[in-house]
Amino acid sequence: MNADNKKQHERPVTVPPSQPGSVLKRRATVLAALLAVLVLASHESVSELPRLCPWYNLTGIDGPFCGLTRSVIATADLQPALALTFHPFGPLVLALLVAWLILCCLSIARGGRTIKIPRRLKTAAVISLASGWLCWWLYSVISG
Repeated sequence: MNADNKKQHERPVTVPPSQPGSVLKRRATVLAALLAVLVLASHESVSELPRLCPWYNLTGIDGPFCGLTRSVIATADLQPALALTFHPFGPLVLALLVAWLILCCLSIARGGRTIKIPRRLKTAAVISLASGWLCWWLYSVISG
């Protein structure tokens, strides 16, 4: 059998279409599991963990995400003042995770039809959050 005949007899590989909402269900499951871990973990146990931040371990300076996990967990423990001392964006990150889970669940309830958020709104939110985060981190590095 030569190469041309072999190509004619091969079947193309096709991926079966996914069920409507299956990606949303997986995403919602992962988000729910993540939120459950964050709510069940205590900030005392996380505070005792070694620092894994590569930026901090290389430079000795806190990176832009240092303290974020502890802050989110303290927020979930309903200790917002402590959360803000770990990282000021922790409560916002937890709120965004909860909002994302709610949007996924609402989309699943709508039969897999996602809730559309205008692209301009998403872009403005991401730019605002990223620039605010960067400004906060640079300020914290400069102020020591």
